[in-house]
Amino acid sequence: MYIYIEREGAVSRKWMNFLYNKWFFIVCLIAAVVFWGANLEFSYFTDEFMAALFAVVILNMCTNSDLKINIENKVTKFLGKISYGIYMYHWIVLLVAFRLLPLSDNWYSTLLLYMFVLGGAVLVAWLSFISYERFFLNIKKRFEK
Repeated sequence: MYIYIEREGAVSRKWMNFLYNKWFFIVCLIAAVVFWGANLEFSYFTDEFMAALFAVVILNMCTNSDLKINIENKVTKFLGKISYGIYMYHWIVLLVAFRLLPLSDNWYSTLLLYMFVLGGAVLVAWLSFISYERFFLNIKKRFEK
């Protein structure tokens, strides 16, 4: 979407100005959080609508220099380094959590499950990164030049 808008010239600049409008971003952010948090659904196109809202939010957070939001810090850099491991191992941690944790329909059981899976996935991904992935990334650096 961004590439298309960049190639189209003056008409696209109007679209970019609209997409980068601070108030449009705030409305999309609030709508995305409310609709997702309340689990609201429409008869048709619920996923597409939510994807469009989150696309506007992500586009603004990553490329809009007018917003004073800086998402680059030590935590996000660390999570970015191990993100592939989180993606690969989170389901294994989730299966282990279902086996080990006493689950019920109350809020603290759900909170315990989320904390266990999040912490476990980050821990396993970090261990994988320092013991396995870093070795191959260092080998890759030798062939880059």
